[in-house]
Amino acid sequence: MGGAGQGHPQLHPAGPDRDRPHAAGGLGHAVGIAADHAADHLRGAVRRRPAGARARGPLRAVAHHRIVALPLCGDPAGDADRGHRAADLHLGGRHPHRAADLRLDRRLLPDPVEHDARPEQRGPQPGGPVPPVSRQSLAGAALPPPADGDALLPRGAPHLGRPGADRRDRRRIRGGHGRARLGPRLSHPGSRLPAQDSPDVRLPRAHLRHRYRHLPGAQPHLASRAPPLARKRDEGTEVVKTALASAGSRFWLLDARVPTALLAHAEGPQEADGLSRVDIRIEEGRIAAIVPAGHGGEDGIDLRGGQVWPGFVDAHTHLDKGHIWPRSRNADGTFAGAINAVMADRTKAWSPEDVAARADFSLRCAYAHGTVAIRTHLDTYMPHGAGTWRVFRKLREDWAGRIDLQMSSICPLDRFKGDDGVALADMVADSGGVLGMVTRHSGGIHDDLPEGFQEELDHFFSLAEARNLDLDLHVDESGESGARALREIALTALKRGFKGRIQAGHCCSLSIQPEDFAKETIARVAEAGIDIVVLPMCNMYLQDRVPNRTPRWRGVTLVHEMRAAGIRVSVASDNTRDPFYAYGDLDMAEVFREATRILHLDHPFGDWHGAAAAAPAEAMQVERQHGRIRVGATADLVLFSARFMTELLSRPQSDRIVLRAGKVLEATVPDWRELDAVVGL
Repeated sequence: MGGAGQGHPQLHPAGPDRDRPHAAGGLGHAVGIAADHAADHLRGAVRRRPAGARARGPLRAVAHHRIVALPLCGDPAGDADRGHRAADLHLGGRHPHRAADLRLDRRLLPDPVEHDARPEQRGPQPGGPVPPVSRQSLAGAALPPPADGDALLPRGAPHLGRPGADRRDRRRIRGGHGRARLGPRLSHPGSRLPAQDSPDVRLPRAHLRHRYRHLPGAQPHLASRAPPLARKRDEGTEVVKTALASAGSRFWLLDARVPTALLAHAEGPQEADGLSRVDIRIEEGRIAAIVPAGHGGEDGIDLRGGQVWPGFVDAHTHLDKGHIWPRSRNADGTFAGAINAVMADRTKAWSPEDVAARADFSLRCAYAHGTVAIRTHLDTYMPHGAGTWRVFRKLREDWAGRIDLQMSSICPLDRFKGDDGVALADMVADSGGVLGMVTRHSGGIHDDLPEGFQEELDHFFSLAEARNLDLDLHVDESGESGARALREIALTALKRGFKGRIQAGHCCSLSIQPEDFAKETIARVAEAGIDIVVLPMCNMYLQDRVPNRTPRWRGVTLVHEMRAAGIRVSVASDNTRDPFYAYGDLDMAEVFREATRILHLDHPFGDWHGAAAAAPAEAMQVERQHGRIRVGATADLVLFSARFMTELLSRPQSDRIVLRAGKVLEATVPDWRELDAVVGL
């Protein structure tokens, strides 16, 4: 027998054998048998068969630690008709023990035709020996009887996408026709070799530059690490991270797919699902250039077609309520149950320390997931609401430069009556916040408009106008067709000529109202320039929940009709692990994934990608800093290994890379156990 030293086409990386110093490159170690015994191993040969004889099966793989061996066959008279290859071509140049009478079994060669002794029948013959083969003694190696004449191969030989070897008979080439094929072969001699081929057959390191984008180790400056990295393709993200860490302050992100809706200016050819393929230049933490893919420089990091998004913008959250679920559950999962549970928890447990700890935990989650801007609604029941606002003013200061934090008040519309309403509006103005409310009365639900609604709505608008405040409203969050506050808000804004920005959230009941009424409402909302934010996960969780009955509708508003009317529509997280929604992690990638499924934002995707970044950035008026990838903007990006939308939305993308000012963000999501003492676990 003869052994494969470092590069036989049938043998692929199996992990280094540390006990054997010449197990180079992490490939199998070579073994052999004494020359005087080799002639006895004729079973390794492919013998000419009589007509009608059964075809011999493939060589058996026999496990023997990490040793690999190749059968040799004794045929001193030559084997032109059998296709075996002389072993001395491989042994003579490296070892003193020549073996002119031994040959390599043709089934072990990359292609029996290419290595036949006959004239060329298929392609150019390789110029030199393919596998370096050595002869060694098998003394002391306890091989089982089935190994006699068979190959000992390493585990898990990966398929490199090469076709199996053809079988040759009577000077013709024919396919296997159901017989076992040899599997992976050596790469074609006319092409550059993949990184997982051994150094004996791989071209010089420089030839790997920008060639094998499907390999995670194909970075030019990391070529020396390519073979071990190629064995673990799931570590591709780590390769990109390593490359980014050593890239300095000036580099290219090569071959990136970016949703066209998230590019300030479309560059490169647009592919399916609304993606553009581009190269992105980063210099000193900012985006210096965006060009079509293939036009960037060579000092780049190959993303292999992975998607790149700008930092996420989450325009509707409730950080003050976040993570109270373990201590204040919603017993029946209904909207009324959520209101009652939160009210009880707020009364007994919302100290400044409690609110600060939970909110900071939430911000760390969002930050690690790649969010750059958040608007949170704060329960504001005067005079007690002032304490929560003090906590968030401090958090906004602490998180400046990491997350742009905006605050909006939230309380029932009737709470703005009298002195409390004035004090509330003054506090919001002094805090640089947004004036917000819920279009229901205290203790009520979103149903028919309450008595005095229009008068209270006018008063609310006047408070905002006097202080030059924008508005953010919780509207018609129910499945009651009589909840029609959205239309009245639009008509009031038009009547008053309101100059500020208005964002309306939820608007669930619109989807079950009469078609003509819904169309007329949408037209008025578009005319008033009101932005809509839809909360698909929370709404589907709460709406149409009746014990022991399957929900009949998804609880979401008419987003497609709104977009068709020219209304800006965003998606957002809403509540996180509280009685209004028991789940969530402030991960906008999850929000967009679920929104796509719940709202049917796909087929085609169009520019719906913007609902998680560009649209909310404009609604929050931070579009100059966030929301789109543009030249001159800070390089706050989220890099995904997923190339297509079907890949992006099929997994949670936990291996994403978040860049802040062009540097890899090392922050990770915090452990839930950090909140145990806060929530009483």
